[in-house]
Amino acid sequence: MAVDIVAHRYKAALDSNQMKGKKRLKQGTLQGIIDDVSKEMKMPDDFQIPRKTVINRVARGNLQVAHPGPVSPMEEIEPLLVQIALDMANVGHPLKTKELQILANASAKNTLYVPCLRRSMR
Repeated sequence: MAVDIVAHRYKAALDSNQMKGKKRLKQGTLQGIIDDVSKEMKMPDDFQIPRKTVINRVARGNLQVAHPGPVSPMEEIEPLLVQIALDMANVGHPLKTKELQILANASAKNTLYVPCLRRSMR
């Protein structure tokens, strides 16, 4: 999403510059846009928006991702798994990674746990 916003703003800056009869933007314009969007979206400092990706999108005319990928099959039960993990941590028994994987796999395979999980979500 952040890359989409940067691409739109960069394209707008390019168009505005061309309307003024100039061919190139000032040096650092793209980095300034990236920094502004990063601040607006409160992104962590270690997250980088690739400049090359933005430039390629603008050059191709694909400013926004048309399909962000397939929907995760775990999307339906993910909130429940997070809640279970938080509840277990709150009662003093944080789940180990392996325990959470077993719970997630059992839920995904439509075993005995699924009806129980679905009931507890209501």
